[in-house]
Amino acid sequence: MRKIKLLILFAIGVIFISSCSVTNSTTSKTLDIDGVGVVPIPTIVDLDIKENKVSGEAIGTNTSINKIKQDAIAVALEKVNADILIEPIYKIKTTNGRTTVNVSGFPATYKNFRSMTKEDVELFDTSNNKNLTKKVEVAKPNNKEQVIVKKKNPAAAVLAVLGLFIAVGLVTAAIITGG
Repeated sequence: MRKIKLLILFAIGVIFISSCSVTNSTTSKTLDIDGVGVVPIPTIVDLDIKENKVSGEAIGTNTSINKIKQDAIAVALEKVNADILIEPIYKIKTTNGRTTVNVSGFPATYKNFRSMTKEDVELFDTSNNKNLTKKVEVAKPNNKEQVIVKKKNPAAAVLAVLGLFIAVGLVTAAIITGG
């Protein structure tokens, strides 16, 4: 009888141990400034873009592709302690409900934060500089992999991102001040 009780306790212990799972998660930075009382002050920042690419991989099942992409970016940025991935290129493969995303791009870190000046506003005037608004071409191979073709001028992408931050700040400031 004692052996049966030990066997039952052992079986229950095995069930509890085998039901435990480990969950790993990563984070990536996002910016959401549309809220009541949020007043962004236009800020200019330099990006220190590294010349060597970095890559990361994430695998997911029953997860949105965007979540897996963000996880892959987080893995890549963590490798080199960077803030943002410039010109990411994704390789996506799905097999038996399991999606693998490989991403590569140029890691960059933010530095030299400063308030925007009148000279900075001129940098984002797209009426005089049409090169800031180039369209990125996207190629989609037939084997369900998505490849984003890299632009030739990464500086234009950086300026476009900074322009977006400034435009949002100026629009929000205009709405709040009533002008």
